[in-house]
Amino acid sequence: MFAVGLLLCPTLSAAEFVPLPEGEAPFTALIQDTAAFQSSATTGDAADTLRRDQRAITRRWLQAFVEKTPPDFLSWPTEADLFVDKPALPGAERRSFPGPPVITNSERLAISHGGTGGPLIHFIHYNRALAGYLRKEQLDQPNATTNRHREARPLPSLPADAVAIMTAWWPIAGDRDTPIPVWNPGQRHRSQGANSYLNWPEIALLSGDNEASRNADPVAQFAGRRIDPSRRLPPNTLYRTPLSRQQSLQLMQSPTFAMAATIALGRPLREGDYLGLVGFHFMHAGLDAGIWGTFWWQPDLDRSNHGVLEEHTPWRHYRGDLTTDPIYPREPDGGPNICFNPWFDAVFTDSGEGNGLRANCMSCHLRAGYPAQGATEVTRGRPNALPTLPGRLGTQGLWSIAHGHQRWIAGETKPVDNRDSVSQ
Repeated sequence: MFAVGLLLCPTLSAAEFVPLPEGEAPFTALIQDTAAFQSSATTGDAADTLRRDQRAITRRWLQAFVEKTPPDFLSWPTEADLFVDKPALPGAERRSFPGPPVITNSERLAISHGGTGGPLIHFIHYNRALAGYLRKEQLDQPNATTNRHREARPLPSLPADAVAIMTAWWPIAGDRDTPIPVWNPGQRHRSQGANSYLNWPEIALLSGDNEASRNADPVAQFAGRRIDPSRRLPPNTLYRTPLSRQQSLQLMQSPTFAMAATIALGRPLREGDYLGLVGFHFMHAGLDAGIWGTFWWQPDLDRSNHGVLEEHTPWRHYRGDLTTDPIYPREPDGGPNICFNPWFDAVFTDSGEGNGLRANCMSCHLRAGYPAQGATEVTRGRPNALPTLPGRLGTQGLWSIAHGHQRWIAGETKPVDNRDSVSQ
C-alpha cells in the first residue's frame, strides 16, 4: 500500500527538470535534502513551507527515476528474474521488459472468487543492491521466510542504496481507441467504501496511433458505463512500451493480467498493443525508515497550468508525493500525514481509520512481516502492530518478502517460490 496527499501534487515544470550531472550518483544529494525535509517535518516548521519543500523533493525524485528513456528501472530484474529463473546477479544479460508474469496462489484464489476492485498489470523491480541482498540472505529460495520465522532469525537491514519499485500498467490497443479511467481528486468519491478505478466518474479515450485506429468503430462503453467521446487524449499522454507477440502471449497467461486486458480492451493483449504506465511506487532505503514515494498518471491536459516538462514528454502528466514518516507533516486538520496513489490504494475500504484515500504508505509497510497479515488494512499514524512483536518476522518494510504463498511463472504448472507479488 502506498499513498499521496491530494493537495500536494503539482505537475513538473520545465525549469525544475534539470539533467543530473554526469558521473554523480543521482540519489546522494537528494537523500540529504529528503533527510532535511524529514527533520523539518517532525520539528514543526510552518505547514506552507513543508508542503512547498515536499512538492519540490517529490518532483526531483521523479526526475531521478525517469531522466532516461526508457527509465533505468525497467532494466532491473523483476520477480520472474529473481525468484523463478535465478539468472546471474543483476548486470548480466536479462530479458527485456516486460518479461513473463509471476502467478501466485493468492492471485488464483482472487480470480476464482471474483476478486475486488479492478485488476492492473503490475511488476516489482529490484535494483542491483536489493537484488544482491535478497540472494545473499537466500530469500530467493523456496520457504525462505517460513524457515527464518521458525528459526527466529531476523533479517538484517537493507543496504542503504537498496531500491524497490512497483509499476502498474494499463492495456492499450494499437488498432483503436482505448478507454482509460481518469483520477480526479475534485470529483466525488466514496468516503468509506472502495474507490476502484471501475467506479471513477471520468472515463477518457486514449487515441490509437495508426490509420486503422482512426477508422475503427468508436468505443462507446467502459465497465457498463457510457463514455464521453469529447475527452480524447493523444497517445503520448502517458509513457508506453510496445508489446511483441511473445510478450503479449506471456502476459495473458496471468489470470489477473488477462482480466485487466478484458476490462480495458474487451479482448486479450496481442502484438502491436502497448502497456501504459499509470502509476508506480518506490522505496529507497537511504534513511532509517526508508523513503517512500509514489507517482500516478493524471492528464489534466486542458485544466492545469502548472507548467510543462517538455512539449511532447509524457512525464508532465504525472503527479506524485512521498513520505518519510507516517505522522509528519500533519494534514491541515491536524491528522497524520496522508500519502496514497489512486491506482494502487483507492480500492481499499475503511478499516476503522478511513479508506484508501486517507492512507499513508509507511503506516502499511511498517507492519510488513511474516506471517503476513493486514497488507490491505488502512491505518493512520505509527502502527501498533510492528513486526518486531514476538512471533513475527519483520521483512524490512517489503510485503513481497512477507507473503507466504507459492508462485508459478507463466506457462508453468508447479510452484516455484513462497511469496506473493500483490504488494511491494
